[in-house]
Amino acid sequence: MSKTTEMGALRHPELTGVEVYPLGENPQKGENQEVLVIVEPEGIIPLHSHEVDARMFVVAGDAQLLSDDPQLNGQQVRTGTCVFFEKLVNHGFKAGKQGLRFLSRNGGIVDSHGAWDIKMAVAA
Repeated sequence: MSKTTEMGALRHPELTGVEVYPLGENPQKGENQEVLVIVEPEGIIPLHSHEVDARMFVVAGDAQLLSDDPQLNGQQVRTGTCVFFEKLVNHGFKAGKQGLRFLSRNGGIVDSHGAWDIKMAVAA
């Protein structure tokens, strides 16, 4: 039977101005998932890492990549760009004036009960 489901935003306390919408019910850390991530205009997802790989596909807006990987750090991404980060590689985004929206396909970063797979990088 066809239906619609209102998926509420999940938020992480260290990701101010970022909303995460799971594309499935009850996401669990460590289980494959897809999520829509919305970053407010000129918002920042600070450097962080995960225990799993993550592939992001930008669906709207633009951003500057933040990464410990010198080949990726500082690159601009925009609608249509796909970015892949290996597990344990610090990465983040600085959204442009229109904000940033991307789909993330990953091995289980978001958890509906708060046990996210995210480790914030230590400032140098």
